[in-house]
Amino acid sequence: MPGTVVDGLGRGHGGGRAVPELTAQLAVRATQGAGLLSVHYGTSGGIHGTRTNIYTEDTASYPGAVGWDEIFAYSLAAGDLNNDGYDDLAVGQPLDHAGGASNAGTVKVMLGSADGLSAAATHYIDQTTPQVPGTPEPEDRFGEQLAVGDVNGDGTGDLVVATMGEQIAGSSDRGSVHVLFGPIDDSPASSAYLDAGRVDGIGEFAGSALAVGRFNDDEYVDVAIGASDEKVRDSGAAGRLAVLYADAQGLSPARVGVFDQDTPGISGAPETEDYFASSLAAGDFDGDGIDDLVAGMRSEKLGTAAGSGASLVLFGGTDNGISASGAVWIEQDTAGVPGINATDDHFGWTVGALDTDGNGRDEALIGAPGNGPGTVTVVKVRPGTLESATVLSEESMGWAAGTNGDAFGVTLPRP
Repeated sequence: MPGTVVDGLGRGHGGGRAVPELTAQLAVRATQGAGLLSVHYGTSGGIHGTRTNIYTEDTASYPGAVGWDEIFAYSLAAGDLNNDGYDDLAVGQPLDHAGGASNAGTVKVMLGSADGLSAAATHYIDQTTPQVPGTPEPEDRFGEQLAVGDVNGDGTGDLVVATMGEQIAGSSDRGSVHVLFGPIDDSPASSAYLDAGRVDGIGEFAGSALAVGRFNDDEYVDVAIGASDEKVRDSGAAGRLAVLYADAQGLSPARVGVFDQDTPGISGAPETEDYFASSLAAGDFDGDGIDDLVAGMRSEKLGTAAGSGASLVLFGGTDNGISASGAVWIEQDTAGVPGINATDDHFGWTVGALDTDGNGRDEALIGAPGNGPGTVTVVKVRPGTLESATVLSEESMGWAAGTNGDAFGVTLPRP
């Protein structure tokens, strides 16, 4: 689906023009928090005024059923999962019922085609699906975060699923990652499973954030997971990041790098409710052909400004992958960054990556949805150096000036 925009909404909204779409939206409106997905197909002239399709769990032939506060389309990821040359769309619903368990979570895989996506070509996946490890349990939240990449290097896209609330037997650890290897049709070809109990240093809601990239320049896509509620030293929810390096067998707890604000080379210190790595995005920020990582700290307290927020860029390398060497700390009081640190701006609530100027090198995007109506800071960065930072707002994008609470920047693109 090149040039296509997908939008997941926790509440029904208008926008569909066909009668079946309108009917589906009205059905969802009667069920608070059911969720809705809109797909806007691109053309050479952009997406404005082009084909748009609306989906809910009430759409004809779509698997599942509308439920109160189940938030269909909570998470999304696109990529070719069945190796037919068309991008597919994975739709996460971590608060969905599955196997009779509340908030166990499900994922729907919508297969792409020359005609785009359709409800009829959608497969339902949960932890009872063949080749998917585990069992649906209350509060597992299978599908909390999603990403697509070729983890085992076989040329077919794989679906990485974070199951943030999964309780690990015999442990207080929570959280796991499922890798569903493609090709995926009604079930994955095979799968791998790695839980927080097997990864030293993470264990409290591991999988609260997820990003994939080639961080060490081999043919395998690696997986970065956030455990933003992890206790570090004596600070609860200070947060921690784990980068899992893949090979032909997938992921292994033996190949992992763990980072927090106690790691040498990373600024700051672990503090209660910093939520380090609460958002993650991968991109080639320095243009060396190896993916790097930007991590948000949505509630980092800076000075007296509680919840002001900050972000950190960590760079990949050919030898050991992601490291703290040359890490660049970014906040609104950083020289060259417009703005000032302020209470509850939540700079870094979301982060993203995008080549905004078409030069083949990605920029890091940092959302601050609490900064008045919300802002997005576009950052050019190299190891040890912040090159430039530009702030975008609703008004600077040519729209009407926003009002406080708009939360502009609460969601950002992640390639």
